[in-house]
Formats: sequence, structure tokens, C-alpha cells
Amino acid sequence: MKNNSSDFSMLKIQNIPIFFTLGIFIIVPSHRNSKILKVPADFKTIQAAMDRAEAGDIVSARGGTYIGRIILKAGVSLLGSGPEFTRIQGDGRGDVVIAADKAVVSGFTIEASGPLYSAIRCDSTSPLIKSNIITHNGAGIFMSDSNAIIEHNLIVENDDESDFGTFAIFCRRGNPVIRNNTIANNYARFAILCDHSFPEVVRNIIAFNLGGIGCENDSGPVLIQNNLWANTVKGNYQGCQPGRDSLSKDPLFIDIKSGDYRLSPESPCITDEKAIGTRGYKIVTKKRR
Repeated sequence: MKNNSSDFSMLKIQNIPIFFTLGIFIIVPSHRNSKILKVPADFKTIQAAMDRAEAGDIVSARGGTYIGRIILKAGVSLLGSGPEFTRIQGDGRGDVVIAADKAVVSGFTIEASGPLYSAIRCDSTSPLIKSNIITHNGAGIFMSDSNAIIEHNLIVENDDESDFGTFAIFCRRGNPVIRNNTIANNYARFAILCDHSFPEVVRNIIAFNLGGIGCENDSGPVLIQNNLWANTVKGNYQGCQPGRDSLSKDPLFIDIKSGDYRLSPESPCITDEKAIGTRGYKIVTKKRR
């Protein structure tokens, strides 16, 4: 593991742990006997800490690069020190994070699943996936029979190396919530593909992918105030229509060529009310390809 500097702190208000990571606060469930398991101070690896954790516990990872697949545990929160500082790196031969019901994964860059796999896989589980960078994987987030909450993530530059294209978020059955994410510059036939599913898709930026939102097999997503732009091969929408208050304007990222997906001050996604997309991150590693 390579150690990097981090900006990470925790306090308790009325016995509810509140984690601050790069200006974003995360409230996680608290149990009377919950523990904070620190990596690498208490455990050498994230998985070793996860294996010892129980529902309500928090696995806290210091800034650095952690190699290998992570299998989450139901009701356990996995918190990094911010995606600019804390990485979970797969071995290129499998899904990187296997989700669990009512688990939390937040504050990481998740990468290197390999072309046939996903960064995060949710099979009949409904975790909270928040404030991560998901990049350089075969696919982004796979969900089947899941009501996961996916918010404030940057999902960019994923590619399964096929001619057909990958997906950034795939929903097969279930009613997940997908809000305030930035999904851009993936070699994805659809940024969000809905199959027999009814997700709530709110205030996302979906730009510069092969396709935007695709709906198959009687899917019926609720679409509100999303900005879809320049998804040029399959179009911004296929099998569904733009929802309420939708936009189709250049989001004006600061510098997509250098991996800076923050929004410029002139971006139409910065509004007086609730902003569209995530707060923005700059990818700090070199591109894989």
C-alpha cells in the first residue's frame, strides 16, 4: 500500500458518526456498540478489517492505494479519505467491489476491474454508493434486483475494449435512486441502461458517451432535471423521453483532456437551486490507455 496525505476527520453528534471527507459530510448509521476499524493502523488490509466488522461498524481507510477485490458486509460502512487520495485497485480479472445490503462505500477511486467486469456489483443488495470516482474499469456499476442509492459519483473513462461499448450504470429490475452523478467520456453504449427497472434519475450530467439513457423491456424511469449532452452514437435518449426540467447543454468541464471534470463557473449545471451533477473531481492519475 502506498500512503498519501488525506483530509479526513470524524466527530459524533448525539452518537451519530459524521465523517468529513474533502468537504463532503457523510452520516452513517450508529449502533450502541459500533466500532471504527482503521486501516492500516489496526488492520493491514481493508478486507481484513471488513471480515472483522459487524453491522453498524465503520471501516475507515487512510489515504493510499489498496490492491485487490473488496467484499462488503451488510450494514458496514467503508469510508475512504476522499477519492483523490484513496484508491481501491482491482487486479483486472474481476469485479472490484462486491456490495452488500445496507452497506456504504464512499470516498474512493475504484479502478482496474478488467474489460469483462464492473467496478461495483450489486446482486440483490441495496447499498449507498456515494462520492467516489469510478474510472478505468470494464463497466461502472452493475445492479440486479437492487434499490441502491447512487449519488455524487464521478463515473468516467470506463471501457470494456469491445466494439459494442460498455455501460456506466446498469439497472436490471429494482428501483434504485441515481442522483447528482457526473457520467462522462465513457466508451458506453448507454451511460444508464434500464432493463425491467424503474429507477429515479435526478440531476445527473450525462455527456460524451456513446449513448445517454436507454430503456428496454418496459422500463419506466422517473427522469428529473438531467443534463444530457453529446451522446452522439445512440443519442441522448432511447426508449424513453426527457423528463421534467431536462437540459441538453454543454456542461463546460474545466479540462476533460487532462481529466478535470470539475465545472467551470459558466456551466449551465451550476444553478441558484440544486446543482446538476456531482461537485466535481480531478482525476490525478494518468489515463490507462
